[in-house]
Amino acid sequence: MLGIRGFIKGHDEPTWVGVLNAAYGEFRDWRAITVEEFLQGEQRDSRSLFDERWVAELDGSPVGIIHTLVDKVGNEKRGVIDDLAIIPKFHGSGVEKELAKFAIGQLRKRKANTILVPRLRWSDPKGKNRVEFLEELGFNLTHKTSLMEIDLTRVPSDIDVNERVTVRPLREHVEEDVEELNWLRNECSKEQLNPRPSTVEGIRHLLKNNPYSYLKSCFAVLDRKCVGFVVFAIDERYNLEKNVKAGIILGVGVLRNYRKAGIGTTLVLHGLESLRAEQMAKAALDVDDLNETGALKLYERIGFKVLEKYLTYEKTFR
Repeated sequence: MLGIRGFIKGHDEPTWVGVLNAAYGEFRDWRAITVEEFLQGEQRDSRSLFDERWVAELDGSPVGIIHTLVDKVGNEKRGVIDDLAIIPKFHGSGVEKELAKFAIGQLRKRKANTILVPRLRWSDPKGKNRVEFLEELGFNLTHKTSLMEIDLTRVPSDIDVNERVTVRPLREHVEEDVEELNWLRNECSKEQLNPRPSTVEGIRHLLKNNPYSYLKSCFAVLDRKCVGFVVFAIDERYNLEKNVKAGIILGVGVLRNYRKAGIGTTLVLHGLESLRAEQMAKAALDVDDLNETGALKLYERIGFKVLEKYLTYEKTFR
């Protein structure tokens, strides 16, 4: 008999991590996480919103998890169904649908006007099944996100860059640099889907406590002003688990008034060259297909190829 109960802090962390690793282990962009990393992620999360985690059990054994969040945006409350993860052998048993319906009920109790279900993997057959029952529940497709990858031995050398821009590294021990990165990140991400402002404390925590073996942040400087940033990293545990040599572009942003001038290209190429200098063979990134900055076209021009499509479904309540 299926039961859904609240997550118990200090007790359910191993259960949560175990279900996540079992559910996502086969995906190319996932590597097994530890309880310690899960706890670090909880500390890093600076979102000022209400959130609840739930555990689904069948005859007393955990079979799935779900994370519900509510964020107040303007005059509305936006709900998010996150980490809807099921142990593989229970796919098709109805557990996913029951968890989703339960989550919708919880979010509606919190007066959520809109509910998002992000990052459904379209190439995954189980993802298709999830899309079907979400559509049955009245959700509609609103966004697509691309996981893209580039071969670092084939980065073109004839791409126009901004010759006036200087790229300099962030100095982690300088408070002004940490504040600058936080401001740039928030200012450059306003057009993104479901933007969540970061805080200086959150950025500082990310720089000092993150799962990466290598993480660098750099600024684009023009006329003595920081007008953009890039963050890139290497996850050595991921590389060992997947037997690859891959880096990640975690974030790129350019202030609105400085776009379309080759600054974003300069930043991305700097990140790729830095990763190649660390003996990486490939690099990956995520991008919203509808990003108003034209980021998808920029990455395609540089040579990134789409590996995976993620779907975001949404339902609005009147």
